[in-house]
Amino acid sequence: MPDSRTLSIAGWVASIITIACALVLSLDGNPPMRWMFVAWTISNVLWVWYGAGIKSGQVLASQAVFVLIDVIGLVHYWLY
Repeated sequence: MPDSRTLSIAGWVASIITIACALVLSLDGNPPMRWMFVAWTISNVLWVWYGAGIKSGQVLASQAVFVLIDVIGLVHYWLY
């Protein structure tokens, strides 16, 4: 199990990536979606790790669903 400092860093990095992706999406009419899904996947994986570390089933479950959605987006934008 990761220590609390490592989990805190993961939470902050995940937050920053999530906010940055949301800002790009809201400000750019044609965002680079394939790279956005890469960034969101990294962010959501960090959130899963964070949720597991703080033993929050709600965070873990919701972010696990988002990771699955990210995989769909990655397949769509990178393979089709």
